[in-house]
Amino acid sequence: MTGEVVVITGSNTGIGLETAKQLAKRNATIIMGCRDMQKAKQAIVQIMQETQNKARVELFQLDLADLDNIAAFVKSVKSKFDQITILINNAGLFGLIEKRVTKQNFETIFGTNYIGTFYLTEQLLSLFKKENQNRVLNVVSYIQKFDSPDYSFFDTNKKYEHIKTYFSSKYFLTLYTLYLNEQYQDSLNLKAVAIHPGVVDTEITRNLSSSIKIINIILNSFLRYMYTFFIKTPIEGAQSTLHTALANFNNLAGGKYYEECQVKELKQITIKYAQESYSFTKNFLSKLKY
Repeated sequence: MTGEVVVITGSNTGIGLETAKQLAKRNATIIMGCRDMQKAKQAIVQIMQETQNKARVELFQLDLADLDNIAAFVKSVKSKFDQITILINNAGLFGLIEKRVTKQNFETIFGTNYIGTFYLTEQLLSLFKKENQNRVLNVVSYIQKFDSPDYSFFDTNKKYEHIKTYFSSKYFLTLYTLYLNEQYQDSLNLKAVAIHPGVVDTEITRNLSSSIKIINIILNSFLRYMYTFFIKTPIEGAQSTLHTALANFNNLAGGKYYEECQVKELKQITIKYAQESYSFTKNFLSKLKY
């Protein structure tokens, strides 16, 4: 991967960190976008150790729950790099039992997983150059329960259901994936894919564990024991991301949903819904002056 410049969000832990390690070992330049800078610096130590201090890594602070911070991240990246070739939107949030809002007053899970990721990607598109083979890899989830976009999730006053909000955010991100692929496959030589990593033992559930105080004390050990029978390790969960990052560009199925390193066709993901949700999101952000 010499010559590849890869932006990875949430790359200080879990799937993101394992992805960064594996791509760094293959000589890619890694741009880490992380909210927790202390953990990110510890992650860099791991990456350097596993690459015999040969990795090329840049770290910039990134909080997907703050559009102004996202803009600052993009400015920092553009100050050091004139192009990128792969964007891996890995960062995600799950398990906020109690409703929270972002700096711009979005519900936090939806605002982070979809709105923030959407805004980041739009701001980075100018760094993709047509002469390269470009990829956007969006880490999503199980979305088969949705038939069409529900725009009420953009309303901060909507009744809060954290699990439904999480899956809806990933459904919107999957639709955005199809839009990106259709819009830029020719003009930017870009392919975008959505990736379902499966059930992975990562820190994405850290908010869930801290929220369920008493129940967590009683059940955590038992649940973790049960999870070992079907839950994936971070490196196992990173396989579909690595597969789509390393696959021959001509063989990569742009606009598709990958699970277990294979394409899975989903009837819920249509170009009509992709274009509709893109336009809605752009207009929504435009009204907020973003």
